[in-house]
Amino acid sequence: MMSEEEVFRIPEDWRMPRFMKRQIEQSQSLTRLAVRMYRRGGAARSAWIYSYHVVKFCHWLKLPPDDAIKTKFDWAAMINEYIDYLRVTTNVSPAYANQALASLKKWLRINGIDVGWGGVEGSRGWQVERDRVPTKEDLRKILSVADLAIKVLAEVAISSGLRLGTILSLRLKDIKMEFETPAIIVKPELAKDRPRRGFITFLSPEAKSMVQAHLREREIRGEALTPESFLITAERPAGARITVEAADQNWRRLLKRVGMYTKGHRWGIYHPHTLRKYFSTWTKLSGVDSWVVEFFMGHRSGINQVYFMAGAEDLENPQLLERLMKEYRKALPALEIFNEAERVKELAETVEDQKRQFEEERRKFEEEKRNWERKFAELEAELDGLIALTKAHQGSKDAPKTMPN
Repeated sequence: MMSEEEVFRIPEDWRMPRFMKRQIEQSQSLTRLAVRMYRRGGAARSAWIYSYHVVKFCHWLKLPPDDAIKTKFDWAAMINEYIDYLRVTTNVSPAYANQALASLKKWLRINGIDVGWGGVEGSRGWQVERDRVPTKEDLRKILSVADLAIKVLAEVAISSGLRLGTILSLRLKDIKMEFETPAIIVKPELAKDRPRRGFITFLSPEAKSMVQAHLREREIRGEALTPESFLITAERPAGARITVEAADQNWRRLLKRVGMYTKGHRWGIYHPHTLRKYFSTWTKLSGVDSWVVEFFMGHRSGINQVYFMAGAEDLENPQLLERLMKEYRKALPALEIFNEAERVKELAETVEDQKRQFEEERRKFEEEKRNWERKFAELEAELDGLIALTKAHQGSKDAPKTMPN
């Protein structure tokens, strides 16, 4: 049987912000929370986010987490007051407040604090913030100025319906690039909904070409690609995984660059999750069965439906793969942001613009040519007059002079 010290030992390979790792290491009660969350859910991100909400609460209390645990509070009243503070003073979203409440519940329970939770009020009655599903024109405008890594990230999200964190956790071995429409095998450990089961989704041919360009760029920079390499990485250091926070910041900066960052209640209305909503909306409107769309997105309802199909427990079953791929292809015209028809249309528009510019330049040239011809004729006439005048003057000088009688 493991000792308490072994049970609540922080894994050495944890990936999390340094300031949070430092906070957790310095607090026994936070270490208990973080390690329990990690061992039960397998996600370091969930572990440190729960701990982050506790740190914020303790900062509001003006007490370190371990000192707060030892203090005798009316915890229900104190938590209600904190939730009111979040709601009124900091103006957070209902989801944020509920996550803070869940974090405090878990922290207190793990550390043996009994709270009368019946007296704690949640935030269900608050107005939920609305975001907006971007149009294809919006996405084309955004992606036209994005760097390659963010462009690939967005294209994968749009064409696969995967969550941002899942995409950033994918490795090259998870992508079946040998297909024209590559399959993505999402392993159970990357799934969010419980019970955790793997599922399949796909990349559009357009997204595939973007991924291939990103991989070529990485090889040119000297990165040695292996099946274990992440699908999308930062430029420095080579091969480094991009965090969800960094991707969020880059996306926000990109929106500001094209003048499309419109802040809502708490976040921009075109936040990264709207790319997933774009996928959901347009696959269903394109005629893909709803339960198949839910499966592509990793939702439990869709996964349960697919698992009822014969042989569905094998995610690489050729018949299942072909059926799902056939459904997915229905949505390709909507999921390809720079598809061939659009490119032909844009090329035609470019040719027309160039033609108009050429005609305008030719008109200006012809007008300028006529002006110069007119000036040249005027100068030539003036020169002829000067020549005639000079000859007349010269003739008068050469005439013989007569003597008066």
